[in-house]
Amino acid sequence: MLKKLLTILGIIAAIVVTLLVILVVVLRTTFPPEKIKSIVEGQFRHLFNREISIKSISLNFPGEIKISGIKISDKPDFNSGIFVESEYISLKLKLKPLLKGMLKIDKIEISKPKIKLIKEAGKNFNFSLKELSGMQKTGFIPDTSFILNRIELKDGELSFSDAGKKDSVSISVKDIDLIFNNFNLNGPFPGRISGNLDWHKGRKEFSGYIAFNSKINIARESIEIVKFNVKMKSGETQVTGKLEGFSKPKFDIRIVTDPKTIKEYQKLLPGLKWFDFDTRKPAELNIKGTPEHLKIS
Repeated sequence: MLKKLLTILGIIAAIVVTLLVILVVVLRTTFPPEKIKSIVEGQFRHLFNREISIKSISLNFPGEIKISGIKISDKPDFNSGIFVESEYISLKLKLKPLLKGMLKIDKIEISKPKIKLIKEAGKNFNFSLKELSGMQKTGFIPDTSFILNRIELKDGELSFSDAGKKDSVSISVKDIDLIFNNFNLNGPFPGRISGNLDWHKGRKEFSGYIAFNSKINIARESIEIVKFNVKMKSGETQVTGKLEGFSKPKFDIRIVTDPKTIKEYQKLLPGLKWFDFDTRKPAELNIKGTPEHLKIS
């Protein structure tokens, strides 16, 4: 009995190894690394008017494309600075389509990305959502039936600076972890983001840990804030609600914060000084409307 069991296990192992070898052969034959690198670099410049630099592309066992040492320039080239860089991006492929020579992604993993957002005096940001227009026509954004099981970002860093204001503003979020499950363009999917926030406005400073759970619907341009926590030494703030419209946002948000945190927020947002908060109990704010016509109660 034991001999038969070992024989069966040996046959199964041999079949699995054979399939994996076939997968690697198909992957390397159908999608050679240099071909992928050439296509990515050429099309990226055409689509975004930015340069992209890739250190290497490797095809790993089984069914993984790993793009290492990625750098994306500000417009139009690297002489203007670096907009995004990442240690690597890993694309885990679906195995059945791969056997047929089709490239379908199951999971994307992004390691240690760094993103720099800049707004100079009298100028726009170094990035605009308009850059995404036309991508679906080129095939770089798939149709609405496209689903990714998981997008995972680890140990990221985002920095923002605005030199256009009287008191320059700089914001950085470090140690960012992000997870999207069942990512798609046609319906809602859950998202989770966390990181350490530092906000500087002139001589004023604010820091804390943020954790954001949400449901995102790209087709409807809406985000449901399931729970957004900001933790500081002085206390905790919780945000819930909805945001609709990415280009012209409409808010319906409820904020509840520890009374000890109010003074810290008032340093950064002087408009809050007009509100009379009872410092003996948690403060509550309800925000509704658009940025031009906000109703705060």
